[in-house]
Amino acid sequence: MEIISLEKSDSGNFCGWVRTKDFYKKFHTDEDNVEIDVFVPKCKYESYRHFAMIIGKFDPYCFFLKRPLRVDRLTVRVLKLIDKGFY
Repeated sequence: MEIISLEKSDSGNFCGWVRTKDFYKKFHTDEDNVEIDVFVPKCKYESYRHFAMIIGKFDPYCFFLKRPLRVDRLTVRVLKLIDKGFY
């Protein structure tokens, strides 16, 4: 899976989007858990760029990474390592 969007709130929690083989998935975290909020089939979009442009229209404050980050598992620990620049 690849993290394609990642934001950190003032409270220290994260939210963003990941890309898997068949889906784009929106997630958020609390202190210990990652929750998937939305599953969107990739086949509904012409390309990754098309997906990012559509999401940007609905959520203009959502920013996508220049280069996706490949991760084996989406955990709060992994997100904290990415945030600190250790991933």
